[in-house]
Amino acid sequence: MEVLNYRTFEVGKRGIFIAFKNITENMRDLLFIECTPKKDDIREGIVLHEFLNMTDTGYRGRFELHEISSKNKLISLLEDKEYLKSFKGIHLSGHGTNEGGRLGFKLPHGVLHPDEFPRGCFNDKIVGFSACDLGKIDFCRNLLGNTGFKCFIAPQRGVKFMDAAIWFLTLYYLYVGCNKQIWTAYNETNEKFNALVKGAFQYYEP
Repeated sequence: MEVLNYRTFEVGKRGIFIAFKNITENMRDLLFIECTPKKDDIREGIVLHEFLNMTDTGYRGRFELHEISSKNKLISLLEDKEYLKSFKGIHLSGHGTNEGGRLGFKLPHGVLHPDEFPRGCFNDKIVGFSACDLGKIDFCRNLLGNTGFKCFIAPQRGVKFMDAAIWFLTLYYLYVGCNKQIWTAYNETNEKFNALVKGAFQYYEP
């Protein structure tokens, strides 16, 4: 099935109508889920979503944003497989936590551990976590067993907001805007920022 996506550019007083023709299967739709507390005033998922919508990448996919503060609401969203099925990638922005040696994704109201994510919610999807420490192998293995992701990208250590934002901005721009495969986009992003950005961003495949 083919799909036409249209963008209109204003030139003087006349609008130029341009149609880009794509195959539906090649669209790279991304879902951003912002779970950082509003009081932090540094919300990376919103930055990523706004950036991709400002750049001329809309003909390659659509980008949606959900702001979620509670564990139960996040679970409800991830249980909606009909809604999620069109997205090639899901990015979650928030905080990582390590309570008694158990890693989890921390929201303003609740912590979601890898075995609590809905079964199969990330099936065959690119998954990015912008949350400190969640790139560690224990979290990754447990998440894979429950969710079935295609690949998983996250920082293995603590990372500053600005560093995480520029790292993931580059990754998604290469993946969507430059039409690169996700593994290639990851490698090129790491090469650009390995000496500058702390956090040890990891890439895992089953």
